[in-house]
Amino acid sequence: MSIVKKLISHTAVYGLSSIVGRLLSYFLVPIYTAYFLPEQYGVVTELYAYVAFLVVLLTFGMETAYFRYAKDERFTERQVFSTLQAFLIGLSLLFLVVSYLFFPSILRFLDYGSHPDYVQILLFIVVIDAITAIPFARLRFFNQAKKFAIVRLSSIFLNVFLNLFLIVALPKLSTLHILKFDFQPDILFIFVSNILASAFTILLLLRHFRDLYTVNFKLLRASLFYSLPLVVMGIAGMVNETFDRIILKHLVVVPDSILDKSMYLMHELGVYGANYKLSIFMSLFIQAYRYAAEPVFFSLSGEQDAKVQYAHVMNYFFAFVVFIFLLITLYIDFFKHFISSSYHAGLVVVPILLAANLCLGLIYNLSIWYKVIDKTKFGMYTGLFGAGLTIVLNFLLIPSMGYLGAAWATLICYFLMLCVSYFLSRIYYRIDYNFRKLGLLFLSGSLVYLFDFFLRSTDLSFVVSSVLRTFAFFGYLFVALFVLDLNRRLKWKLKL
Repeated sequence: MSIVKKLISHTAVYGLSSIVGRLLSYFLVPIYTAYFLPEQYGVVTELYAYVAFLVVLLTFGMETAYFRYAKDERFTERQVFSTLQAFLIGLSLLFLVVSYLFFPSILRFLDYGSHPDYVQILLFIVVIDAITAIPFARLRFFNQAKKFAIVRLSSIFLNVFLNLFLIVALPKLSTLHILKFDFQPDILFIFVSNILASAFTILLLLRHFRDLYTVNFKLLRASLFYSLPLVVMGIAGMVNETFDRIILKHLVVVPDSILDKSMYLMHELGVYGANYKLSIFMSLFIQAYRYAAEPVFFSLSGEQDAKVQYAHVMNYFFAFVVFIFLLITLYIDFFKHFISSSYHAGLVVVPILLAANLCLGLIYNLSIWYKVIDKTKFGMYTGLFGAGLTIVLNFLLIPSMGYLGAAWATLICYFLMLCVSYFLSRIYYRIDYNFRKLGLLFLSGSLVYLFDFFLRSTDLSFVVSSVLRTFAFFGYLFVALFVLDLNRRLKWKLKL
């Protein structure tokens, strides 16, 4: 249980910054959907999809390379930090220079010629996120989870405050004539709030930038060879995660009765993007877990029973992600109120995207095998397979199914990537997972979900159906406790 306890404690602290922080940001979604039309929110959805893609490109897999070489006896941790951080700063500056040289072409490609300010701000957001990646990794390496959480939360609190101030408070004061000028909500304020919060993050991490003193080219060369497959894998991963929101407006078939086709396309993108946010609880846990698990898994890799520990962790992880899936899908009538009713037409994609994120979390668990044995090329192959599949499926499904097709493409892609990653691990780094326990968890979760699906097709009152689905939900929790043997452990602790 030692690794599980360690992961739980670290995930809880990293989760404080990720889950609480992202939840605060998540609570901005009701404000965005209340103050902005779906076609306006579609702009935010599309541009942040590009941000996620570019951040992966500019971090160049150096976070994982840092964990790999910071414990290498040939180098000191400070050498590793200085070398990799200097590389990321240089790459980010090169990115800015190239972006501004081709800025008019970029605006034409994105079709944002009337709003160059949106793109300019987002370029700097991407750069700041890239150059703070290694300092954040350093905090994780030294198990400074509390400092990590403080920096993350401080930035997020500032971002939330600025959003509320610029989008809600100032327009309200203007309406009440307390301000002498007219101040209307604008999606530009979302980007302005983000860039100011990102700049504040750099100030909080400034101490780490003082350790930039040398570049070890031997280390840099080794890191580039190690991380290059991870970069390709990361880009492929971003294709899997964001391609649907980038390509959606280009593939959706607009009905002939619609006069303003551009507005209709952005409306569909906005609805999809807002409902995508409802799957955030799954991705929040997975993100917090990844922050905690990667350094722990690397430190464990040299232990004799490492594979047993990895398999043990998988049981707990799977039980919890199924719990999150059921929590949101069974009580979707509650969670749907976090977005405006004008976005509710897209609720059908939420269970599909939650299942897709569940598969993604399992992929992250499986991916440790090629990282600890320096076979990152297999992660690249799996990612490229998924990216190709994502592109093909989106082109096939979106024209006929709209954003529902985009959601199904995501789920199919992640499920097949999960299968490929598992079968490769059986060949190169066999971990004997307990499929009896995993199967019981999957079966019980599936039965509860199907029972809820049945309840929604009946004429039972809301109160009665809610009570029944809650009993079913607790039934899954009972099975999970039994499967993980937590009931015996809890009784043993109570006896003490």
